[in-house]
Amino acid sequence: MREWRTDFSDKFSYRSSEGAKMLSSHLAELVEQNHLAWHAFAKGDPEPLKYLYSRQDDVIIANPFGPPAKGSNNAAATMDRAATHYRDGEATGFERISEYARRI
Repeated sequence: MREWRTDFSDKFSYRSSEGAKMLSSHLAELVEQNHLAWHAFAKGDPEPLKYLYSRQDDVIIANPFGPPAKGSNNAAATMDRAATHYRDGEATGFERISEYARRI
């Protein structure tokens, strides 16, 4: 399994003729980073998952351990609390239903 990275978020703003190909590979990398973040979360570490979430005030997160939370700070606190319910776990699989990416 690959290591968690934090230096990929700027790759979604490419505007080259290779854009579609680059976008596809960057989307695949982001999906992989998301899977790694869920593996960490299952071990009680919410930080990689929090890194992937929006830091805007309109972000909303819902989880089975409490009410939905709106706003970046509330969402982060909710993830922190939810992660305390896990340790030494593992994400056993992911099902991709669809994917979509666009150049910005």
